[in-house]
Amino acid sequence: MGGLLSSLPPLEASMTSPFSVLVCTLCWELLYQTLGLFFQLAAPRLVLRSHSKGYSSMANHGHSYACALIHAVVVTARGLQHLAGLVGAPAEVQMMSPMGPGEPGYELAHPTQLTNLLFFSWLCYDICHIISWYPQLGGADTVAHHVGVAIV
Repeated sequence: MGGLLSSLPPLEASMTSPFSVLVCTLCWELLYQTLGLFFQLAAPRLVLRSHSKGYSSMANHGHSYACALIHAVVVTARGLQHLAGLVGAPAEVQMMSPMGPGEPGYELAHPTQLTNLLFFSWLCYDICHIISWYPQLGGADTVAHHVGVAIV
């Protein structure tokens, strides 16, 4: 087993690779699909049957909202942790993302790479959903917004 693990790329390299983005994007899709099953089964218990629009909305779209909420909470919490950790750091450490161990501020700034991966891969996942449901989930402006944020 040690041979297999030692053949993997270093964490620094793997978090910024296209393969990592793909894997993380697929993880968001897996979460979305899993939540979809949950909401299909749970909607009758979570929403009063007399509220027909709430029932169908929960069953059909609840997993999308839940996935977006989970993403927002995780990325926001990680961002706040980064801010708290970097608040007392020198300005040069606050403004850079060191790529290798031993560089000044590596321990403080390195975890931002995972947060960036989580954010960027969710944008990729969301763009795929917007395009596959086009124009029900949004028009060209929504696609342009997501692509613009991903590029910046």
